[in-house]
Amino acid sequence: MSATATAPPNPALPPSNPSAALLTPSTPELDAALAAILDSDDPLDSEKFDPLLYINALFPDAQSLSALPVVLTRLKRHLRSIDQASRELVRAQTDAGEAAAKEIERVRGSVETLRGRVDHFRSSAVHTRALVADIAGDMAHLDRAKRNLAHAVAVLRRGQMMATALAQLSHLLHHRRYAPCAALLSAVLALGAHFSTYSRVPEFARMVAKCEDVQKEARTKVVEEFTAAFSAQPGVRPPLTSLRDACELVDAMERAGEVRKQVLDIYCESQLKEYRSLFRGNDEIAALDNTSRRYAWLKRLLRLHDAEHAGAFPPTWRASDVLCERFCDDTRTDLAGVLSRQGERLDVKGMLGVLKETIEFEGWLARRSQDGRKAKTGGVEGQEGVEGAEGQADTDAGVALESTPTSVTVTTPVGGTAAPGSQFRRRISSAFEPYLSHYIAAEDASVSSLVDTYRNKPVSEDDVAMGVLTSSTELFLYYRNALVHCAKMSTGKTLVDLSKMFAKWLGHYAEILAGRLQKDEKKPLSPEDLSVSCLVVNTADYCYTTISQLEERLKDKADPELKEEIKLDSEREKFLNVAATAIRALVRGVENSVEPGFTAMVKIPWASLDVVGDQNAYVVTIAAGVRELVSSIRQAIANGRYYRSFCDKFAESLLNKYANNIYRCKPISEVGAEQMLLDTHAIKSTLTQLPNMGSDTPSTPPTTYVKLVAKGVSRVETLLKIVMTPNEPLEGFLENYLLLSSQDSNLANFQRVLELKGLKRTDQQLLTDMFLRRTSPGGQNLPPGPLGTPIGVARTGTPAPTAGSVNAITGLPGISLGGTKVAMGTDFGFKRLMGMVSNDSPPPTVPAVGANGVAAASSSAATFAGTFAKLQTGWKATTGTGDDGRGAAVGAQPPPLPAAEKPKVDLNTAFQKMWTNQK
Repeated sequence: MSATATAPPNPALPPSNPSAALLTPSTPELDAALAAILDSDDPLDSEKFDPLLYINALFPDAQSLSALPVVLTRLKRHLRSIDQASRELVRAQTDAGEAAAKEIERVRGSVETLRGRVDHFRSSAVHTRALVADIAGDMAHLDRAKRNLAHAVAVLRRGQMMATALAQLSHLLHHRRYAPCAALLSAVLALGAHFSTYSRVPEFARMVAKCEDVQKEARTKVVEEFTAAFSAQPGVRPPLTSLRDACELVDAMERAGEVRKQVLDIYCESQLKEYRSLFRGNDEIAALDNTSRRYAWLKRLLRLHDAEHAGAFPPTWRASDVLCERFCDDTRTDLAGVLSRQGERLDVKGMLGVLKETIEFEGWLARRSQDGRKAKTGGVEGQEGVEGAEGQADTDAGVALESTPTSVTVTTPVGGTAAPGSQFRRRISSAFEPYLSHYIAAEDASVSSLVDTYRNKPVSEDDVAMGVLTSSTELFLYYRNALVHCAKMSTGKTLVDLSKMFAKWLGHYAEILAGRLQKDEKKPLSPEDLSVSCLVVNTADYCYTTISQLEERLKDKADPELKEEIKLDSEREKFLNVAATAIRALVRGVENSVEPGFTAMVKIPWASLDVVGDQNAYVVTIAAGVRELVSSIRQAIANGRYYRSFCDKFAESLLNKYANNIYRCKPISEVGAEQMLLDTHAIKSTLTQLPNMGSDTPSTPPTTYVKLVAKGVSRVETLLKIVMTPNEPLEGFLENYLLLSSQDSNLANFQRVLELKGLKRTDQQLLTDMFLRRTSPGGQNLPPGPLGTPIGVARTGTPAPTAGSVNAITGLPGISLGGTKVAMGTDFGFKRLMGMVSNDSPPPTVPAVGANGVAAASSSAATFAGTFAKLQTGWKATTGTGDDGRGAAVGAQPPPLPAAEKPKVDLNTAFQKMWTNQK
């Protein structure tokens, strides 16, 4: 109703409110912003304002239209208030822009004013910096002048002090007042160090020169003081304090070391003058057996030194050690002369006794030096230690020598950093070095007599209980004592010569061990021989290990430059060879012990066997003998490595012997070969158990050993399967031989197989001719093939057969061919046999062997197999095997023919007829 009363606005007319033209179109975002700012409850301010609903709310019915003028008046008033507020806002915005422009101009003026002030401050700062620099320069000049002035004053003051000190020092030296002279000289030298850079100043140069003159004067007076003191009688000697002060003056000098050495030389010369005149002027007293009197003389001198002279020297001078060093040098020179004059008349035993005494004396001197270093009581160096050690020299020398270092130090300067007492090691005993070859000769004779007792020494219960020959432990114990003794005397060339002597007799001892083994190669292994052989193995292993330790000890004791000359490698190799020889003796002895089993094997009539039974008695005999002996060997050999070596060698040797024994059993029938094949598997089982025989904790045999046994057994199986192959047809037998033997073209091997089968001479000759035509013309001179190769020996160009597979051509289980070629095509041989080709026709190309070592079944072989199957009646394996599956036929086995289709023709008769027609 109210909606129809309101006329719609005319769009062509201008708006009644001029401000309406300034309004922008309403958007949802603008409405939401206005609602958030105004926060009004007036419906006119709502963004969802609906005029129709608003009018209907104002005029709900016709009666309410009477209030229309009032409503219009109110709306107009509201509209005018809105217009007024809009105009005020526009006017305020215009006034704000003008005010902002004026404010910007005012700020710009303030910035310009500030910039001017900053420029003024900058120029002021530059000026101030220049002023400060000028002031700092003036202050630096003043400081430099002050330092120079202070330094000049200090130098002048030191110069005055040094001049005064030099004058006082000269006065004190003139009156021999050494105690104040020492302190004053130290001060003068400290002052003189400051004038070393002023040598161009004449006054300072004169003072430095005067300081040198004063030191020379002091040196002269000190030398005169000690010369007079120890050359005069004891009653007129100056007091010890005066000499002690003189020593302190020497320590204060610039070249104190030279003056100290000169003073000690004077003292030592004065003290050793009597010793030289006594022992160098009388040959009887200077004799080698009187060496102990020399050492006793020094001990008396040291007691005198400690009682009367030690106080004259500071402890740092070690006057006692220097005196002992000079005595040792003189004694070494005297003893070297005595030894050289004796020449061949030298008593080796007496020399070694003197050398031992000398080494003990050197150890005593070393201990005395160590005690003197530790003593800090009154400057006296270990008086009590000297007297106590004098009585204990013989008992303690060995301990001291054991603990002395191995390095050689002949001379140690006074005040050095070497270990106390190390300068006395080999100080005198080095004179005996050139003559210690006599000692080596004596040791050589002693070891020779010791080793000679081992040659015929029987094996004792102690040897068996220890597991090694006690002679080896005795020998190395003697070596150890000799090494300790020699190392005390010399660690130079003598020790190298001793190592060579050790090596020589170790080689002889290795020969003695090898000589204990059984020499009879056909004698069975008795319990005594078994025990001795195992003891030799253990002893050789013990010697091999101990030689390495001995070599290390020798090198540890030897001088560094001689370590490379000590080598015992060849001796270790000798004992390894002895152990290997002993193992071979055990292998040979066990083989001889089971020889009755092989003898029984030869006596079996293999050609007349008609049925395959259980394993033969000879196999039980061999297995029992092997098990009994090998168990004992396992318990007796200490090192498992050598037992594994025994197992390898014994398995190889036994299989070779078994293979060779098969040739002695000729002739062998096909049934006999099958029985022998069964026995071979029993022997293989025994050999496989070999590593665990006699062991309380059985384990899996080593893979290499299992392969070794399998390889040897495979060779025997190959031979027996060839024997199991039927003789007829001859060409088929030859083809099968070449297939199984991996193209063995050795004529001797082929003839041995023919003899083993017991063929007639005519058949052997025919097969031999066929063999020569199929192989190279020089087949008679070819090396042995796999059938003639010992177990463990590789054949060049033709790997040995391996067990564990089925041949694709022959169908024989447990064998695969490892050669590079297979036999000639069987189809060609069959055609030649049947007259299809001439005997002069060349053979076809031989197919290659597959990657797995099994000959691939060629088309020609398949053709021959098919033809052969058609000729066969009542299909059976031609090797004489029954239904148990042992053995195989030549060619692949086709399915059996139905019973109604089997022709009743004898296969051997058919081949015999074909062969007669061919001839």
